[in-house]
Amino acid sequence: MLKQIQRLIVISFALLLSACAGLLPDEYVVSPQQLNSQFDKLFPLNKDLANGMFSTSLSAPQFGFVTGQNRVSLVAGVSVSTIFSKGMDGRLALTSGLRFDAAERALYLQELRIESVDINGDTAGVASQLLPLFNVMLSEYVRHNPLYRFSPDELKLGPLPAEVSDMAVVDNGIRLKLRPR
Repeated sequence: MLKQIQRLIVISFALLLSACAGLLPDEYVVSPQQLNSQFDKLFPLNKDLANGMFSTSLSAPQFGFVTGQNRVSLVAGVSVSTIFSKGMDGRLALTSGLRFDAAERALYLQELRIESVDINGDTAGVASQLLPLFNVMLSEYVRHNPLYRFSPDELKLGPLPAEVSDMAVVDNGIRLKLRPR
């Protein structure tokens, strides 16, 4: 009789745990505010290119979400100086896919694509000449610098550790589906 009561308690406890697990959120959404807050610490990004022939600075990045393509967009101020001209300003727009690095608990940009570079007063076509240099500079930068690094408390299912099983760009941010580890 005691064994039957113990079994009943164990089964009841298991059912209770499984019911509670269904109540826990199984996703985490990284908001635009979280992305901008983390990226504000990394900008402005200054770089000399082509052995000092070009100097560029990217500042004030703003994120957007291209849900249909599962990509993020970023628009930043750009300032370019060359050995021939000083201080041309404009905007750089890019889109990028995402990858999650479980070991680093971080989101990285990947498959970066510069959509446009507009430099005010660019009569010499400097922006088009700089596209390959921007591609190299930004690709190298995003390979080593995460878009977002998660704290240990952010990716959990209640008190349980979790791993990312899927990721999608949604209207209000980047949604990561979680499953127990």
